[in-house]
Amino acid sequence: MLNRISTELPTIPPLVSIELLKTRKRRVTWICFGIVVAFLAFMFIAVRVLMKSTAGADSPEFMQMDAAMRFPTGFGFLQIMEAQSALYLVIVLVSLLVGSEYGWGTLRLALARGPSRTQFMLAKLIAAMLTIVIGTAAFLIVGAALMILGDLTIGAFDPVFPDRFWLDLFLDWLRTTAVLMIYVAIAFAAASLLRSGGAGIGVGLAFVVVEQIVMNLFIGFGGTLGKVAQYFPTRLTESVLFTSRLTVWIDVEGGQPPPGGTWLDPWPAAGLLTLYFVVLIGGAIWVFNKRDLTSGSGT
Repeated sequence: MLNRISTELPTIPPLVSIELLKTRKRRVTWICFGIVVAFLAFMFIAVRVLMKSTAGADSPEFMQMDAAMRFPTGFGFLQIMEAQSALYLVIVLVSLLVGSEYGWGTLRLALARGPSRTQFMLAKLIAAMLTIVIGTAAFLIVGAALMILGDLTIGAFDPVFPDRFWLDLFLDWLRTTAVLMIYVAIAFAAASLLRSGGAGIGVGLAFVVVEQIVMNLFIGFGGTLGKVAQYFPTRLTESVLFTSRLTVWIDVEGGQPPPGGTWLDPWPAAGLLTLYFVVLIGGAIWVFNKRDLTSGSGT
């Protein structure tokens, strides 16, 4: 199969370009972007202005919150928000990217133009991953601009860059983007196997919610179940993200997990996430290649 994929790679870039163009033109992409911008503007500008005008704004609690949203230490706050909330947008965008051909009834037409099924699916996967890479970078860029605007609005723009700032920022962005890829795989597999972008969104979001509920129950029970919980995708992503240095800037536990829980070390956790990714993507492509698309059920 590897030889087959290697011979098909030269024809994949044009397909990826087409998928990225579809994503850019899809209205929901810009709706998601608008929601993110509005949320960040509310947090970094509106909330800070309200805090500044509130009685007790000089209290240690308020001052700590304000410091956490200043430029550039606010990047730690940004990374936390991105890691905890972006996965929902990832599931929506990737499910629509993968499942749109079924909804539009254009799957067989797209395959009739020449690409093999593996090429078709790999192009969608690469486009989905690039979309997330671009999206997480845009999240930080927009967040930085709004942090600066918030500082200027309340007259507090006085950036102090910690040691290794740019390296830490890059490594944390890379780490956060990498762990989001497991949710790319979940949405990719769900939308492909269920032949629907909408179903992919529903199942993907339901999986995340149910997984977190079950994981927390297992952790609460402790013992063997608590140890099983450390292999859940969310717990594995937490294990990887605990190596963050940016969170240390805002007095959030970073570099090691807080006490009282069960986590794997970062590298084994990253290895398991990679394994889950490969299994989900490989299974989805295998099923797609075996599926009968000549009948009405193929669309």
